[in-house]
Amino acid sequence: MKRLFRFPIYPWLPLGAGFLGLLLRIWLFATGLDGRNLLSVTHPAHILSLVLTVAVMVLLFCFPPNPACVIRKNPPASGIGLLGQMLAGVGILAASFGELFSSQDLAVTITSVLGILAALSLMSLCWKQTQRNKSRTSEMVAITVYLMAHLISQYRQWSAEPQLQNYLFQVLGSVFLMVACYHRTCLELLGGKLRWYVFFNQGALLLCIYSLNTRLWLFYLAMGLWSLFDFITIIQSVRLRPARPREEKP
Repeated sequence: MKRLFRFPIYPWLPLGAGFLGLLLRIWLFATGLDGRNLLSVTHPAHILSLVLTVAVMVLLFCFPPNPACVIRKNPPASGIGLLGQMLAGVGILAASFGELFSSQDLAVTITSVLGILAALSLMSLCWKQTQRNKSRTSEMVAITVYLMAHLISQYRQWSAEPQLQNYLFQVLGSVFLMVACYHRTCLELLGGKLRWYVFFNQGALLLCIYSLNTRLWLFYLAMGLWSLFDFITIIQSVRLRPARPREEKP
């Protein structure tokens, strides 16, 4: 951990701030409704949750990983990484089947099918993780495509809400999940930047915890656990780039 981060704020800061933000959201929905059944924009919980989110994002951006750290090629299988992938697969599968049988909307149906394929891809990742010479790029691409479709499909339902406050952190969480998965795919190709994976992964963890008091709590719980466990796996698979030898002056 010390060789990757100069300041030990990961993943403790997103975890602690996430649960604090979740409590603020619960407080807001319990006491922040006015006579029109709309959330108050001046409620202390709403203001504090926005300030907290901005502050955490600034800290995540300002304290990136050590630029000398790189991901090992074909790292050994990690037990906690396999557990995260299994939990994410089960969560996506449960959420996809629930939406598939409860909605007749074509976009939701397509997204649910993609979710089932993404869950199978995560199961495949669990096996390929133990095969160090196996490429895992296609599975990561399938999951990224699902997260993109899920964002679009859910936004069509969220946009019917009377206030952005109701679904703001769910939208941001889905966006961060999608971008984090994209950068994770780039790391699999050994062409991605560790800094952006860490920023979007930890931002997704924060926002997924915020979203645990919504009807999609199972999806965000699974995605949050995957973000956390995959981050730990990345920490275990980094190495320091060898220093370049200094040229001696004649």
